[in-house]
Amino acid sequence: WLWSTWENVRVLQSFLNEAGYYNFSFHGIYDENTQIAMRRFLISECNWPQTNQGILWPQARACIQEFLQK
Repeated sequence: WLWSTWENVRVLQSFLNEAGYYNFSFHGIYDENTQIAMRRFLISECNWPQTNQGILWPQARACIQEFLQK
């Protein structure tokens, strides 16, 4: 996944909503609420270090795929 297009961000927002981490509209903008939801998901579901300032997308994608297989 590349989060650079609005449709891909909408898919991410929908996923985060279904997982219980995002409660806003699916507008397709990778804004602060989306970033916070993504970080909360990664910390809670993937044992992501809370001190990690950046998101490594290959690892984040792998975590999402593992989550979806549960």
